[in-house]
Amino acid sequence: MNNQSLIRLMVEVCLIGFIFLSAYVFYTCWKGETRVNEPVLYLFNILSGLVGGIFAFAFGLPSPSSSEGQDKVAQKVHNLSNMMTSGTGTK
Repeated sequence: MNNQSLIRLMVEVCLIGFIFLSAYVFYTCWKGETRVNEPVLYLFNILSGLVGGIFAFAFGLPSPSSSEGQDKVAQKVHNLSNMMTSGTGTK
């Protein structure tokens, strides 16, 4: 497994874990339970920070030079897609 595929796998695991944990936390709060397990909150906070860091890095990238006619949000979303590798990740 090369470096790029390992990074991609780690990002995908963090995003999927964040989605599932945030859904669980919101569901338990919506049910009216006032207390969520402490390990779940700990993991939720860690994954929130990781996902926030990924998006802060992606939206902090410089604008592409050939993006005439695009608004700023579309440019930033395009920059987010440039973080992914163009190869298949297999050797």
